[in-house]
Amino acid sequence: MENGVKGKGYYYILLWTVGVFWTLLGGHLASSTLWNFLGLDFITILVAYLYLTYGGLHAAGFAIGQGIVVDIFSAGPVGFFLTLYLAVCGAVILLSRLFDLSNPKGQCFINCYGMLIKKALFFLLLYAFSYRVVLDQEVILLSVVSVLVTGLFAPFFFAMLDLVKRRIVVAGGMGQPDVVGERHVRFEEESLRDIEKIRP
Repeated sequence: MENGVKGKGYYYILLWTVGVFWTLLGGHLASSTLWNFLGLDFITILVAYLYLTYGGLHAAGFAIGQGIVVDIFSAGPVGFFLTLYLAVCGAVILLSRLFDLSNPKGQCFINCYGMLIKKALFFLLLYAFSYRVVLDQEVILLSVVSVLVTGLFAPFFFAMLDLVKRRIVVAGGMGQPDVVGERHVRFEEESLRDIEKIRP
């Protein structure tokens, strides 16, 4: 049991590392036209995945941490991205009451709506901080593509992360055989054989 908890801990740390790496990669490729057009928000997917795997507290902790990392490496106001990712986490928690997050269709819907809320809040915060934003066709198109791409790719990343989790957590001890369960089954089988022997 202790090894299993250790394996889940290692996996949580791995997801944090992947999230930070993705953030740094996004900052490095921010000027890339293809990167901006695809607009895949892997952090939003990770927040939803962590909520499904570890629960709300761990997902919120991850959202806060990733928001702080983005705030540090961006030129925006302090707490800007922290607010965005906390909003995403809240949206995931609320939407999971309406859609099944363990189902691929639910993963699509929840990540789509989560991204939609994030994009809407992004523009509202820009206006609140007196940034001039021109919502032309290109900006709207990129936002719509980002919402759709993140939602559509969510089930793929969920499945891929589950495969990695099984390897890491099983290696950490979650895959150890249930010795107590096996003994119980053997005891029942032996009891049934003894009953058969004494039957007339």
